[in-house]
Amino acid sequence: MSGEPPETIKNRARKSIIVNLLLAIFLPPLAYVYVGKWTWAIVNFLTLNFLLLGLIIVPVHTHLSIKNAREEIGYNG
Repeated sequence: MSGEPPETIKNRARKSIIVNLLLAIFLPPLAYVYVGKWTWAIVNFLTLNFLLLGLIIVPVHTHLSIKNAREEIGYNG
């Protein structure tokens, strides 16, 4: 269990991976907002996209966040 409220996990599990990856590639802070990780969005913005490492980190991190949420609730859609 992640320690997050069940409703937050359900909302994250419903997110589209394709939309998430497009946001992560073109507007990385918005990808974090899309999956409900506001703290990471602010950190990403203030550090100038993790000094450009975010082009690799953000798509992987947000995709895994959605994938883990889906596994946690058993989401198949």
